[in-house]
Amino acid sequence: MAIADLWGAAIVAASHGEAVEALAAHILDERTLRAVRDALPEDAREALAALLQAEGKLPLAVFERRFGAVRLMGPGRFERERPWLSPQNPAEVLWHRGLVFRAFDRINGTPAEVVFIPSDLLALIKALDPATDRAAEQAAQSAPQRARVGRLFLDDLTTLLCHIQNHTVRLRSDGSWNASARRAVLPLLHSPDGVTDGEPAGRFALLTRLMGRLGWVRSAEGRARLISQPVLSWLQSPTEAQAEVVLRAWLDDESLNELALLKDIRLDLSQVNPDLVRAARCAVARWLDEQYPDVTLPLDARRLEQFVAFVRQHHPDFLRPDGRYDTWRVTDVASGAALDGFEHWDRVEGALIRYWVTCPLRWLSEAAEEMTTPSPLKVTADGLVTVSSAARYERFQLSRVADWVRTGGRAFVYALTPRSLGRARAQGIRAHRVVEFLERHAGHSLPASLKQAIFRWEERGAEVQLSPVVLLRAPDAGVLDALVRQPEIQRAVLERLTPTIAAIRARNLEEVRAAIVESGLLAATGDEDEQVT
Repeated sequence: MAIADLWGAAIVAASHGEAVEALAAHILDERTLRAVRDALPEDAREALAALLQAEGKLPLAVFERRFGAVRLMGPGRFERERPWLSPQNPAEVLWHRGLVFRAFDRINGTPAEVVFIPSDLLALIKALDPATDRAAEQAAQSAPQRARVGRLFLDDLTTLLCHIQNHTVRLRSDGSWNASARRAVLPLLHSPDGVTDGEPAGRFALLTRLMGRLGWVRSAEGRARLISQPVLSWLQSPTEAQAEVVLRAWLDDESLNELALLKDIRLDLSQVNPDLVRAARCAVARWLDEQYPDVTLPLDARRLEQFVAFVRQHHPDFLRPDGRYDTWRVTDVASGAALDGFEHWDRVEGALIRYWVTCPLRWLSEAAEEMTTPSPLKVTADGLVTVSSAARYERFQLSRVADWVRTGGRAFVYALTPRSLGRARAQGIRAHRVVEFLERHAGHSLPASLKQAIFRWEERGAEVQLSPVVLLRAPDAGVLDALVRQPEIQRAVLERLTPTIAAIRARNLEEVRAAIVESGLLAATGDEDEQVT
C-alpha cells in the first residue's frame, strides 16, 4: 500500500477492512501526523495550508490551477510507475499520502468537483496549531474597515432629495432622470460625473440608484416623488449612521451587476449569480482597507495595480469561486474574440476591481475624514441663509422655503425670495412658520427688516421686481422705432424707457445683436470705446 509506505506504517491484518482501519488509526495519531506534516515539501505544505484556510475544501479547478493535477492511472500502470515515489506537484504529494480526496459537492449552490480533507483528519490537523487559527480569526476581526461615506457624497444625496421635494423631476421609462431634470440639478452638485450624459457607470447614476435602493423615491405619473418616512429618518440620523446606511446599501445590492458597466467586454449576465457579485464587492472593499488602511482614495496608478496583483495572487477566484473560467462566454467588444480561460483574468476580474476602486469606492469615500458637527443657521438682513453641510435635515427643510444660491466649502447658501416663499406656501408652510424655523435654528431673532419683509410678502405678494436687462440705445427715436418693429427685438423688449432707450432681456442679447446687424447697423456692446451718436 502506497499510503502505508509513505506513513511508515507496518500493517499486519487479516483482511482489507482491518488493514484500512489500522492505517486510519496510524494516520490519526497526533505525533505521527505532525511528523508527516512537518516532513512535507514546502509547496505541499502551502497547498495544505490553502485547504485549511478554505475550511478543508477547494473546488478542483482552483486547486489544480494552483497546485497541479493528480495523474490518474490504472492498477497496472500505478504499480509499474509507482508515482508516490516521484510526485510531480504538491497535489500528488498530498494525494498519495491520503491527506486529500476528491468528491462532488455544491459551491454556492452549483454542483462542482472538489478536493477536500476528510473531516476527522481536518480537525486533527487544525488542532496541531490552534494558535494559528486564533491569530487568523483575530486578524479578520480587527481588520480595518472603510466604514464611512464621505461628506461630498452625502451632500449630493441631500441635494437630490431637496431638488425632488421642491421641483419637478421627470423620469424616463427606465426610472432614470430625463435630460432636462439632470441639467437643472447639475449646478448644485459637487461633481458633474455622469450628470450631463446620464452615463450608467457614472457617479450620478450611483446617487440615484442608492436613493431607490433605500426606498426614498418612487415614480408617480412620470415624475420622482419622495417617500417621506425613510427620507426624514435618514436626514435626522447622526452623520456616522447616515454614512453606514449608504455604504451598506451599495455593498449589499444584489440587483447591481457592475460587469454590465465594463465597456470593453460583453457577456450574458444571466450566467452570473448576482449574489456572487455582491459578495465579491464586499470582499474587494474589505481587502482594500486591509492593504491601504491609511491611504485616501483615489489610489495612484502604481498602488492600484499593486492591489489588483494582490487580489490575483491571494484571492483570484473571488468572483468565480468554482474556479471555472470557461462557462461565462465572455467576449471582447472591439474584436469579438473569446475571453475564456484564467489567462484573461485581468480583462474581467482585474477590470472589475479597477472600476470598483476608481469609481464607486472613490466617490463614496471622498472627504470621509471631514465629518463635522452641524453649526446653527446664519441668517443675514438681506435674506441670505447659510447652512452647514453636516446639518442635512435642516438644509432639507430650508430648501422648502429658500432658493439655493451657491455652495462654498462645507456650507450651502440659500436666499429667501418671493418664488421660494410661494413654493413654501404651496406646501402649506405659512410665513410665521418660516420665521419660527429660521429663528429656532439660528438661535436668535431675525433682523426686524427681514421679518417685516416676509410678513409683508404674505399680505401683498411681490411689490418690487428685479430683472437683469441690457439697455438698447439709438441716436434718435426713429432708429429705435425701426429696430423694435423687428420681431426678434420686439420679443426681447421689456420696456421702452425713453424715446431713444429700451430695456431688453439680458438673455436675448446675442439674438438682438444679430437682428441689428441684419438691419444694416453695427451695435457697440459692453465697454467698447465706440459710442452711438
